[in-house]
Amino acid sequence: MDRRSLNLLEKVKRLVEAVNASVDAVLVEGARDERAVKGLGLTRPVYRVAGKRVKASLVYEVSAKLKGCRVLVLTDFDEEGERLNQLLAVHLSKMGVAVEEGLRRRFNELLVEAGLREVEELAVLFKSSWPPP
Repeated sequence: MDRRSLNLLEKVKRLVEAVNASVDAVLVEGARDERAVKGLGLTRPVYRVAGKRVKASLVYEVSAKLKGCRVLVLTDFDEEGERLNQLLAVHLSKMGVAVEEGLRRRFNELLVEAGLREVEELAVLFKSSWPPP
């Protein structure tokens, strides 16, 4: 494995540790995203809030469960994912859920560095070398 890949692996490891220490739950779009973040070593509960369509009842249910908690909304970083992130952030905040934006930005920076845009792609990138040494 080259130096760049090892550096990226180490950054992901530190970011995952920060997420595990800082938030109560992680919200993702779909099943593949859920598998990817769990595969990275996230130990916090992961909730799927979308699939083919966002269901308002599901978002409300998750918001009610997480009232008073701090969450990371880890939707994809394409146009649709960004729109969903904004929708969720507004709704969750209104329901008393604190949304962690700094960690989301750090995930975006790592994905950009790796040439990726979707959360699920992280699992593919590190499949053969996870966990990092």
